[in-house]
Amino acid sequence: MMNQTNYPFEDKIEVTFRDIDAMGFVNNAVFFTYFETVRIKYVSRIFEQNDILDLDLPLILVKAECTYHSPALLGEILAVGIGLSRFGNKSFDLVYRIEGEDGR
Repeated sequence: MMNQTNYPFEDKIEVTFRDIDAMGFVNNAVFFTYFETVRIKYVSRIFEQNDILDLDLPLILVKAECTYHSPALLGEILAVGIGLSRFGNKSFDLVYRIEGEDGR
């Protein structure tokens, strides 16, 4: 289980066949899709959909990077955690962590 202080929101994602590459691992770009899926759920919990539209604030992803530590495999259930690491006047930073059921 992830640290709830750094990653207060978590969702489970199952690795499907379309996510894997010829080597049998989740393709590196797919991890960003996992991040996006959890980011949308996280932001939706913080704001109601109408609140976001009323604010008239475009949420633009400016930078994304990932450090890979271990491959994910077909059929694995991954815990994807997200948290806010910095909140500024014009931008904010989100951090993510993905763990397999075995903790890797």
